[in-house]
Amino acid sequence: MAVRLAWGVIADRDRGAWLAETGERVDARDLEPTAGAAVVLGDRDSSGDSVASARKVLTDLIAAGGVVVAGAGIDLGAGFVSARLAGATGDRRDAVLAGLRVLGMNDAERLGERTATLVALFGVTATKPVGAAAERAIAEQRWAALTLASAAADVLGPEQLVRVLGWEAPEGTDPIPSGAPSTLAANMRRVLESYSRPKRLELLADLWQQVGERQIAVRKRKQLIESQDLTIHDELWRRIQQYGDERTVEQAIGRHSQEPTMMDALRFLPTWDRLWKHCAERMIQDVIAATVLLRTAQAVHEHGVIDGIAAMRDQIGTAAALFTKAEIKRAQRHTPGLIHLPARPGCQLHEIDSWLRHGQPMNAAFERFVHARVRNALAYGLVIDDLCHNLFCSIIPADTLPGDGWDSESLQAWRNAVGYSVIRPPAEWRQNPYVREPPALNLAHRLAENSDEGERPEADQPGDAPEPADVVRRAAAGQPGNAPELVARRAETTVRLRGQQDDAAERAGADERPEVGERASDLLWYAELGDAIVRVRGFEQADVRHGYRVPHFETNPTEPQPDPLTPRMDSIPLAVAGAAQLLSLGANSPARCRDWGQLRAGLMTSGAVAAALNSEFEVAEPVLVHDGTVLPGTSVRIQIARNASRLAEWADYMGNCIAGPWYQDQAVRGESILLALLDEGDTIVVNAELRAISPGWLVDEIHGRFNTDADATLEKALRHWVLDLRAVEPDTDIAVAEPPARVRRAKPNAVRELGPVLREAVQAAFESAPGTLRVLTAVAGTADADPKVLTALRRSTSSRLEQLCGEALDTNRVTLPELWAAVENRRLATALKALDPALLARYSRLQALAVDAPLPSKVLRELVKAPELAMARSMELVSLRLRAVVAHMAMTDDPVFARALTRRPSPEVICPFAIAITAAGNRPYPVSAISEPGAVSVYGFPATSLADPVGPWEQHLPAAAEFGDGIERFWQQTTESGVLVPDSWLRAGGWQGIWGRAWSHTD
Repeated sequence: MAVRLAWGVIADRDRGAWLAETGERVDARDLEPTAGAAVVLGDRDSSGDSVASARKVLTDLIAAGGVVVAGAGIDLGAGFVSARLAGATGDRRDAVLAGLRVLGMNDAERLGERTATLVALFGVTATKPVGAAAERAIAEQRWAALTLASAAADVLGPEQLVRVLGWEAPEGTDPIPSGAPSTLAANMRRVLESYSRPKRLELLADLWQQVGERQIAVRKRKQLIESQDLTIHDELWRRIQQYGDERTVEQAIGRHSQEPTMMDALRFLPTWDRLWKHCAERMIQDVIAATVLLRTAQAVHEHGVIDGIAAMRDQIGTAAALFTKAEIKRAQRHTPGLIHLPARPGCQLHEIDSWLRHGQPMNAAFERFVHARVRNALAYGLVIDDLCHNLFCSIIPADTLPGDGWDSESLQAWRNAVGYSVIRPPAEWRQNPYVREPPALNLAHRLAENSDEGERPEADQPGDAPEPADVVRRAAAGQPGNAPELVARRAETTVRLRGQQDDAAERAGADERPEVGERASDLLWYAELGDAIVRVRGFEQADVRHGYRVPHFETNPTEPQPDPLTPRMDSIPLAVAGAAQLLSLGANSPARCRDWGQLRAGLMTSGAVAAALNSEFEVAEPVLVHDGTVLPGTSVRIQIARNASRLAEWADYMGNCIAGPWYQDQAVRGESILLALLDEGDTIVVNAELRAISPGWLVDEIHGRFNTDADATLEKALRHWVLDLRAVEPDTDIAVAEPPARVRRAKPNAVRELGPVLREAVQAAFESAPGTLRVLTAVAGTADADPKVLTALRRSTSSRLEQLCGEALDTNRVTLPELWAAVENRRLATALKALDPALLARYSRLQALAVDAPLPSKVLRELVKAPELAMARSMELVSLRLRAVVAHMAMTDDPVFARALTRRPSPEVICPFAIAITAAGNRPYPVSAISEPGAVSVYGFPATSLADPVGPWEQHLPAAAEFGDGIERFWQQTTESGVLVPDSWLRAGGWQGIWGRAWSHTD
């Protein structure tokens, strides 16, 4: 019998095949040959030495290009050629392209005749011009253009393929870094078949350009971050902190010939005029200098040293001029035991400015000089941000602040010379001023009130939530890859503060108020530092959260997780696969689209797509118990898809069609199980489909990314593991007596029996607390109590829920007592408790409705399809997850939680978390005792006791036990140290103040 090879080829009867890996001869009569294995083909009577020599050549080729190379039919010498056994994925074009990459133009003849090679790549479109263009692409190693042309041969004509073969990828990019060309071709046919050939070429050309621009932006961002030295951060922090402490002591007590005594310190009374305004002035100087240094680092990276410094020349000179020579000299003075870097970022700018002012040559030495200074920009920015936040949040007492806005000479000089950032205009800055009692009007309100054209924003109160578009404004300066708000033409990138004030004065006449314009107390300059930090990290601007007095932003934000349905632009295979997936889910191609962006947007607007991802899958319990476990014999972890949304996430990364309707239909019926294997970094390695066979399962499909062959070791381990799985747990045979004959009765319909009873109980629970839905949806930023918002919250990650909670609490969309009451009062659990105990005993699995886990039975899944129960189930899950988020914020002393608690204290929040924090060990934040060790009485008015059975502490012990270390640990800790609370809770009036206000708010 002849050996069956890949893609329908059958070897001649006089030819033998040997496995490249083991050298074992392939028996054509073997019913289960190794699918797709690499083999060497030669005369049946070939000697063992010649076979070994051919195997050595093929093994080297596979090591260079993967097992797919073997299918190209490469001449191995001595009459041997490479091949793959039947069962290989893809088609011959995949193998030929891989072979060309390995062999290059010089050895391309080893693939066989030139015409046959071109036909394998381009099919019937393999004309002479196409062949000539392909040879040029191979010689110039433009593999992306060659791969794209080969994949597009089914949708483009010969003349268009010649143009594609001439495309060049930008330096350092690869639009098609991986993936089988056959898979790309199949997806491309699906996406482009409804368009004319000229339009297809236009769409592919635009996609090629967009992917290249995306990869360039990603590469530049990575290079910029790598150019920054963050290893010095801790040492630099100590250096700047030590310098700042010295200056503060000198400002407070004065410079003496000897160290100040303890009596000097006791006699000193820190006030705003005597101390804190000088600390604030020095901090503003450092923030401006760090901001300019960061902008300079990005400009130098984007445009080179010469052009970058030229663009930043004005800002460098202005920032350097804020520091006197004496201050620069002192900050440059080395302190033994600390890092040899200046204690103020302005020193770095002063050195660059001095070089330029003295007219020194801008040569190679100057470039090294600049790089040595800007490589520390991010470290300076992070340290100054940390110290600035500590100064204004923790060090300066609120009661020492001026009652009205305060200003800074350094900030005025900076604004007069440079102005504002385009991405952070003052007309959109809604942070409350940093004063003793924040006024009703912030900077945006003041400017709007004094503008003839502006309208006063709707949010009039300090705690009102700004619109998301106001908090995070898209920059008008271009794409993220462009230069930041650097000033090539100052008039195009800045707004003059003095000009604004003059215009306002002219309009207002004698009644013009001096506080209309920006002042240092508005802290807009601090947000500009945050923008500069995150732009160096590759983001457009900082996501600022407006706090009570000080804004907050993340200096190292995480990449926003893309919608799994949105085709990714990281590479052409991913973009095309994403579009094909949307079409398979029911989307319709837009009839007219100028470019790939409009094509993608048109596919995303289809309502059928969202409906297709609401499926819940039936997963057999014997398989489901392995979800999250390690595959035996490997280091990869098993992840099982339980719904269509998970499939969409997989397909978004893998570039396959696993989220298509066929796979979903099979999974919904329980006839197949879809899973992924994840490596230690939670990156998907392979996708697989298990098919149900009596009495177990088999691996029907297993593929790597872009439907490439899976790793042979993983595939073997998976197939071996699946052999031990059973479709259902076998029933235990129990010997019983033959039951008497009885009349058959219809099987009880659990859904019909439980549905009305449970709906009535849920309705009663909702009527008892009608505001819960409003609070939960307000967390997502929705004013109306729209139940549809629950679906988005339910699908959000823990980090996303924590971000939403922080924004809702900081902006007073909800208060902390409202949020905690909403997540504590679980309506579905309340409804289940109200059911007849006999009913609960008969249907014991009903309790699973109130647990954050997949429903364990088909009956329950059918039950929650009713609209009322579906909403109740979603509210229950959202409440449980938000409860965990709030508990995590409290236990980690999150500043957002602390601000929300001190702004609106409540015994229902204070008591359970004080108990849990007291019981917890290894607290990384400072705490204070609010009771004597071993005592049951707690300080404060009204007086309370830990032993009072109807008191607030005893009532909240069960809730605290759920997220703490246990009640026994709490009682043990109170004996040793008393009840403990974080110091951050006590900054607004101490424990007496917060406890008194908590009871004054109770009804």
